[in-house]
Amino acid sequence: ENRVIYLGSFSSTLFSSVKISYMVLPEQLSQIFLTIKDDYTQTCSKAEQLTLALFMARGLYQINIKKLRTLYAQKLQKLLAAIDKYGKNLVFPVNTASGINITVTIASGKAPEILVDEAARFGVPVQQIKTKDTAASASDSTYILYYNQIPIDEIEPSIKAIIETWKH
Repeated sequence: ENRVIYLGSFSSTLFSSVKISYMVLPEQLSQIFLTIKDDYTQTCSKAEQLTLALFMARGLYQINIKKLRTLYAQKLQKLLAAIDKYGKNLVFPVNTASGINITVTIASGKAPEILVDEAARFGVPVQQIKTKDTAASASDSTYILYYNQIPIDEIEPSIKAIIETWKH
């Protein structure tokens, strides 16, 4: 209880150029922050903050979130269908509950850096999940595949191209 700090940014749900972040603190830490907040230099413009506040007060932010959830659910279904169609025995979805990315295991003999670079060539960010147990080989490495920036009609051809590249 009272041990969780939430940090976030609105850039993934609004314009990426709007750099407004937020912090939700437990009451005890909130009191400490209030004593030092004047030493904090915030870089976001007042106009952007007030615009966001008005956007939220009118309920428009919540409407935007609902639209994004619908869009990301559609993108996720297209992504999973493409992985199922082209990635059999190579790409295995692990966690598909997220809204902007999925966790996948890639059973490839290629080095993780090569897999990441090959995906980047097609404009799809992929990041290896590194743990203390991550083996030096790429065999069955786990990755985060970000699909939120791929236009919905480009998901299947992009994933097909990436998987074909990973196979060879």
